[in-house]
Amino acid sequence: MIKIRLPIVAVLFVAVAGAGESLHPVRWDGIAFDTPVAFSAPAEIGLDAVALVSPAEAAPEEAAMELRLVRIPADMLEAFGGDAGLVMDYVKADFFGTTLPGVHATERVFLGRTVAGSSQDTTIPRKGVMETYLVPLSGGAHVAIALWRCDDTSADASEATMSALAASLREDSED
Repeated sequence: MIKIRLPIVAVLFVAVAGAGESLHPVRWDGIAFDTPVAFSAPAEIGLDAVALVSPAEAAPEEAAMELRLVRIPADMLEAFGGDAGLVMDYVKADFFGTTLPGVHATERVFLGRTVAGSSQDTTIPRKGVMETYLVPLSGGAHVAIALWRCDDTSADASEATMSALAASLREDSED
């Protein structure tokens, strides 16, 4: 009976210890979220678009992971005939460096809604894997979110990051 209890105690200890890990807050253009790893401050990469790298002090070409966020105003979605797929094609080509469609279907819950996304291998900025979503916000706006990880970064690290981002994403008027 003691042999059974020791593993349970060990599992509980690890779970409690992990729960105490600090999260790193990110705010940009009316949205906020938390990540388990530190990212740089948002750096503009175009109109209504930013990139954040991790580790925070890394040069973009040396980053283990990169988040890209693109604000899609309601009127822009209307200009694409309300077609979210066409919007993501545009965003991926202009801001994420690929015109290829996602290979693997993904799904996450953002702001209490299930959002379909995709993942795919990439070669820009380096060989890696990118996961993308178009997340609806209030007032008809959306935010395109992409998390890229280089091949040298574990899938567990990017999964933990995207899971924390999705779970904590909120609209925030205090930028």
